[in-house]
Amino acid sequence: MSTITTYYESDPSFVSTKSVFYDGSNQHIDAGDIVELKAINKLTTSIWIKPITGTALFDAFLTKWDFMTNGAFAFGLSASIAEFQIFIANALGDNGGNNFTTTNANLVLNIWYNVVVVYDGTLIPTNRVRVYLDGVLLTGGFLGTIPITLTSATATVKFGRFGGTLLRHWNGNMNNPALFPNVAFNQADVNEIFSGGTPMDARTHSKAAFLNNNWRMGNGDTHPTIIDNVGTANGTMINMTPANIVNDSA
Repeated sequence: MSTITTYYESDPSFVSTKSVFYDGSNQHIDAGDIVELKAINKLTTSIWIKPITGTALFDAFLTKWDFMTNGAFAFGLSASIAEFQIFIANALGDNGGNNFTTTNANLVLNIWYNVVVVYDGTLIPTNRVRVYLDGVLLTGGFLGTIPITLTSATATVKFGRFGGTLLRHWNGNMNNPALFPNVAFNQADVNEIFSGGTPMDARTHSKAAFLNNNWRMGNGDTHPTIIDNVGTANGTMINMTPANIVNDSA
């Protein structure tokens, strides 16, 4: 079987000036069930976030999990608000007992950050999740055991909320999320996508052959559709208006 790889030329007009604002109440973006994220043992995600407030609960920015019947992964802020909590389900009915929580992110509200989460099920359990903040590898602790592969959950990919019986909406802004299944970024890869603090065109990253989905989440989008510029998983803005696309970016 032959493999076709698509290469993108750098877009000289690429600039990030917009983002999507989430009110923390009932707003989120649903990108559907992305099949390439099922039953894989490596995944790298990059996203720019600007937290505005927290709820002293788990505040979700990227999930594929309908609690507690259809779980795969859920990324967000921990109850401390200043740290990240990364849940990787070991079964569809996982109750959230397998996770990694950072200890030195020390997030400040109303500041833009680049967050890269790397899952690598081929490593020993205590190395299977890494979180980078603005290019810097964070420390943290594990609870339970991170599984060797992601589940085959059919839950949709959501930005700004959990799912199922848990909502945990995000309050703040996001832009330029990118999903790279089947690859675990190293430090050099992370530095490249952080790009010195300016969102880059993920389609021109050196690991772009693995790039499955990339949403600008602002520039080039028109309510209610957030365009997937690489795949077919266009996002739908839920409980949002055109005013949620704002002139605010990293």
